[in-house]
Amino acid sequence: MGVRDYRAFGWPTAAPHLPLSPAGSWGRAGFPPSGWRGGVRFPTFRRMARNLPPITSPYDVFIRPLEWMGLRRARGALWSRLPEGAPGLEIGAGTGANLPYYPQDGLVVVTDVSPRAIRHVRRKRPSSSPPLVVADARMLPFRTDAFAWVAATLVFCEVGSPVAGLMEARRVLRRDGVVALLEHVRPRGVLGVLADALTRLTAPIWGEHFDRDTARNVELAGFAVERRHAWLRGGLVLLFARPHPMSGARPTGDRTL
Repeated sequence: MGVRDYRAFGWPTAAPHLPLSPAGSWGRAGFPPSGWRGGVRFPTFRRMARNLPPITSPYDVFIRPLEWMGLRRARGALWSRLPEGAPGLEIGAGTGANLPYYPQDGLVVVTDVSPRAIRHVRRKRPSSSPPLVVADARMLPFRTDAFAWVAATLVFCEVGSPVAGLMEARRVLRRDGVVALLEHVRPRGVLGVLADALTRLTAPIWGEHFDRDTARNVELAGFAVERRHAWLRGGLVLLFARPHPMSGARPTGDRTL
């Protein structure tokens, strides 16, 4: 990717090879150089990333049966409903499972808290990868009202404070923008009890929650849910929401690179 003007998204005027540049104004693995003084403490993200499980291709193999069971169809439904030609943000790219679904027109900015995940996305599409940024969902380094849409798939089940992360999504989203979420949540019936028990094991180890109510968290963050689709006995949900006009003051405090 060549030099582009990223001032609209809080980046410097000329940010070559954002961010996995082997040299230049950006450091290794998507981090700014050591002398940088910005609004986000990226070394904190580096320390956090050390505690994450390895993000490697075996994850794609592990999740493939779920893709066959309906996850692939749900991904397609999410990305097909996003505005064409408008700048958007994906939170939590993981291993880049959504790369084939990105809109052809418009800028898509990709974030993940793990530098390892960002490298993996870069390897999947080395010649035409989108802008890649190491960032925590709860502290996004973009200006307010920067994007027309925000998307995340299987992300807020692992975010430590999902409402805080969703409030950050609302901050960087335009007032008429849309947030699209594909998440596994607490299913109905006996499966819900099993999800509660499983979460007691997985949450302390790597932060995975199978018992969350994402629709409720979306509303608490100041969104109004417009569409909701469910699969697998309600255990997998697709939500489309917009900032609620009566949710009060929008979050402030730009965190730009």
